[in-house]
Amino acid sequence: MAFAQSFSEINFEKAAVRFPDDLEHIVVNTCHRDIQFTFTKAEFEEFRETCQKALIIVKANQILRVK
Repeated sequence: MAFAQSFSEINFEKAAVRFPDDLEHIVVNTCHRDIQFTFTKAEFEEFRETCQKALIIVKANQILRVK
């Protein structure tokens, strides 16, 4: 969950760099040294939104499991 939550704190405009395709991308490191994600702004926003939705579902499942 920490990985998904960390996306809400990333400022695309501050972290983006221009790639050879002439678009700005953001490179996101993971807990594995050999794995990095690269997103355009639209891809990043979609991924961030999807992560937030997934967190809501996980939290709802946790609430429903409380006995």
